[in-house]
Amino acid sequence: MHDYIYPEILKKILDNLPVPLYACLLHEPTGKILAMNEKALRFFESTEKKAHGKELSQLLKKLGAAHTDFIDQVPPDGEARTFSAENRSFLCFKKKVRNQDFGLELKEELIYIFWVEIPYQQNERYELLLHEFEILLDSIHDGIWIIDGNGITLYANKALKRIAGINSKEVVGKHVTIPMMQGKFTSCVTLDALSQKKTVTQFDDYSNGRHCLNTSTPILDDSGNVKRVVALIRDMSEYDELHKKVLDAEQTVRQYKGELKKFENGSKYIGTSKVFQNCLEQLKKVAKSTSSVLLLGETGTGKSLAASFIHEHSSRKDKPFIAINCAAIAESLIDSELFGYEKGSFTGADQAGKKGYFEQADKGTLLLDEIGELPLSVQAKLLHVLDNYGFHRVGGNTLINVDVRIIAATNRPLDELVKRKEFREDLYYRLHILKVNIPPLRQRQEDIPELAKSFLADACKRLNTIKSFAPKTLLALSAYSWPGNVRELRGAVEYLAAMTEGNIIRPSDLHPYVFAEKENEQNSTSINVNDKTLEEAIFELEYSMIKDALVQEGSTYKAAKKLGISQSTVVRKAKHLGIKISD
Repeated sequence: MHDYIYPEILKKILDNLPVPLYACLLHEPTGKILAMNEKALRFFESTEKKAHGKELSQLLKKLGAAHTDFIDQVPPDGEARTFSAENRSFLCFKKKVRNQDFGLELKEELIYIFWVEIPYQQNERYELLLHEFEILLDSIHDGIWIIDGNGITLYANKALKRIAGINSKEVVGKHVTIPMMQGKFTSCVTLDALSQKKTVTQFDDYSNGRHCLNTSTPILDDSGNVKRVVALIRDMSEYDELHKKVLDAEQTVRQYKGELKKFENGSKYIGTSKVFQNCLEQLKKVAKSTSSVLLLGETGTGKSLAASFIHEHSSRKDKPFIAINCAAIAESLIDSELFGYEKGSFTGADQAGKKGYFEQADKGTLLLDEIGELPLSVQAKLLHVLDNYGFHRVGGNTLINVDVRIIAATNRPLDELVKRKEFREDLYYRLHILKVNIPPLRQRQEDIPELAKSFLADACKRLNTIKSFAPKTLLALSAYSWPGNVRELRGAVEYLAAMTEGNIIRPSDLHPYVFAEKENEQNSTSINVNDKTLEEAIFELEYSMIKDALVQEGSTYKAAKKLGISQSTVVRKAKHLGIKISD
């Protein structure tokens, strides 16, 4: 057979092999080299002419190869052997060339030998380094997944078992798409990084329900080809749990701040909302003055409590604080109640006479609640006192001067009463020197949970019982508008403390009107956008949807799922909209 035929035979053999190998064709009786492929020639740093006719075993020995005796032996056909050369390990196959294998008409006995490098040298030092490397990767909290340039999984750390339920033994040595086709995960980020030759980051969902962030980074060789892709897989459910803990910690901090505020202001003054804190700051400033004060606000907002706050923070705090409701005193008795009377002044009068509220409050503070109900005749006398002219008791002739600070409070529009001549204009301006508006409860809804819990604690103490609110109950209470303000809330909580069964007060225990209002809102037509800017309409819509979702679902996670947004977005928007997220 001509020498030029042998390379063609070898080429035909190699065309049937799946991967490029070192290969040569030998004459079996002599062991002489008949042909050698380019990869093998480079391995021996030789040429085809120089290699032809040489013994393969001799070439290997020149390289210092060890364990090559099998080359000159006749091992079982197709048996694999290993040898080492230049600190590299190889796997070698030796097989006879059969006519039927390649459609050749051979008259000579030929064998072909091919060998492939074993990627890692299996020695003691390598094993030690590999072991330490695996320990290092297994200690990382995030998942690590490494593939080679062909997409074959080389390594998966222990964290993947915890995160995605994937055991390294199930995936190492397999193509990365196999576990994906088995339903282990939904997308193959590592292959995207392999094909794009750049870092790819995207979310991926695993079969155990975990939502993870996968960042896959390719490692390139000197020629720009991808050798490896290393994926870092972070469990976002753990991040969400951590985020919830941070939010809980922030909530705890706010609660402590609230407790501190209550300690500083007195436990009666509950509220950490910006609206309420601004009101308290105004009351503190007013308390430092000696002028009369006018408190305005809807019924039940706590105007009497605000007057008490002013007194307690004033220089008169150690002197009397007298609070009277002008609407609760009969018109015929208002004069004698405020200014007192001498003995025998009228039928049924105390024979010793009586000091009025002004005298009782001397050196201190007098609250005239519902001042809009005072008769005009008494208003004139009050103005006289405020102008430091003193007063006379009913039936008396002695001028009495007192040092009293007046705090007036009303839920009626005094300016309108002045226009209708139902309230003296001069008295209005005399009281109007310092004015504070007490905000209604609907403007400080984030304070409702703390107020409700405080009222419940007081009620339970009186009733000698222990009860608490379910989170959804606090959300429902916060969603109601409370037209009767704090007074209505206190009454509702006292009712719940007395009438509910069990220790947990649930939404089903609430009076139907608390939910009726929300149902009426939901059954109404779309948000009225007349006379609203786009920004105002969006604000109102977001407030309504997020508030309703929180009330109905009871948690930011479930509310986010209902609204189709992330939990962090719900938390951020609720904070921006002033919606209280209850614990």
